[in-house]
Amino acid sequence: MGLMVFVAVDICARILLIVAASFGPCIFAENIHCRHDPILGWSHIPGISIPNMYGPDKDLTINSQGFRAKHDFTRLVESGKTRIICLGDSFTLGYGVGDDETFSSNLEASSPGLEVLNMGQGGYGLDQMYLWYRMEWSKYSHKILLVCFIDADISRMNADRFDIYAKPWMQVEAQRLHPMNIPAPDFNQGFWDKTAWWSGLGAVQVAARVRESLIRRETPKGIYQTQTELLKTVLSIFGELDALAKSQDATMAIVRLPTAGNVEVEIPFYTILGKEIEVTGYPYFDLVQDFRQLDGYTINRMFIDENTAPKELLRFKGMGAHYSPFGHSLVTKWIYGDLIKENLVQGKIPDERLTYIAQGS
Repeated sequence: MGLMVFVAVDICARILLIVAASFGPCIFAENIHCRHDPILGWSHIPGISIPNMYGPDKDLTINSQGFRAKHDFTRLVESGKTRIICLGDSFTLGYGVGDDETFSSNLEASSPGLEVLNMGQGGYGLDQMYLWYRMEWSKYSHKILLVCFIDADISRMNADRFDIYAKPWMQVEAQRLHPMNIPAPDFNQGFWDKTAWWSGLGAVQVAARVRESLIRRETPKGIYQTQTELLKTVLSIFGELDALAKSQDATMAIVRLPTAGNVEVEIPFYTILGKEIEVTGYPYFDLVQDFRQLDGYTINRMFIDENTAPKELLRFKGMGAHYSPFGHSLVTKWIYGDLIKENLVQGKIPDERLTYIAQGS
């Protein structure tokens, strides 16, 4: 009798999960290829490879070093090549596109003299990007560090969690950065450990969904009292990233990536941030300005179309906000052109690249 009740409850719970899923995506893609990280909050599972992660032939490959790549990187760069590190969030990682379709991958394909290391991670704020680079900067020689951010990456700094996951945040004291909330609490520990045998039970999964929903209802802890304090912290992070890059004889360039929200009027904070970056003398590629020169049709093509996206993508949150293969190609063109203008790389944008971008989808 007890077994029959248990089976009936489990069946009902699974039906409830199916019904809930019909109301829309409920997980981030990072739930699949990431693990808890006490320093960063979460990080890639080294060596994981997920065929068709984002749809047919859109694989996600993480190498043994924790970067999105089909191969590992040596400490020293091959003679005659320039290594670029692209540091960023899910837009840099390439959420929604295959390994060979990200702007990091396209950038490497732009010239036989380039090697590009993709340090993108979904959901990261600028604070987590800094901490990740600080962990890895001395392991791989490089000549260029591209710090690629969207406006939301700055907003994420002002919280002690992203969605339901705890994250570190930065405090400036005596003109130095100090990471806080480390070790980051593990949301999925103890009873909620997803590797435990009972985690697959329908009732436990329903309870986990309810728990997650309750956590999301709670307002994340605000970190900074004023925008001036936030701006000071952002500039401190750029300063320390620049110092780390210079210690490797590398040049840091800051790249502001566009999102669909940037079609609207500029938020004053980012106008001030841009001016402050210019004062420091860091190369600054504000791609939002290029983005705003596009017509509406081209802007729409830059992002994944939720109406035509593969079913594999429909289960993930926020998919429509990210670049399509065409969007990655266009961003590649802009970044490559700016690198040439700053004399950080040599060359010119080939005609076939322009053709590819015009025909991309």
